[in-house]
Amino acid sequence: MSFTEQTLERDSSVSEAALDPFGRFLKLQEVMASIGVSQAMVYKLMHDEVMPFPKPVKVGRASLWIEREVIAWKARIVEASGLAS
Repeated sequence: MSFTEQTLERDSSVSEAALDPFGRFLKLQEVMASIGVSQAMVYKLMHDEVMPFPKPVKVGRASLWIEREVIAWKARIVEASGLAS
């Protein structure tokens, strides 16, 4: 029995976030929709020196972004703008 199975068996209230701390993978189209920019801008943001956008991970031939990294980047942008409350 794996560690995860043992944990689930012992505590059925384990949240999905605890089982998958990275969230889901996002395709480029989902990333673009999430942050409201074009494909070219996504790649430009990855080279930003102050707050670089997360780089994708390769899964086979696909480039996918980790959802939690994208969310964390958005939070840093909002915080830096002074709009966070």
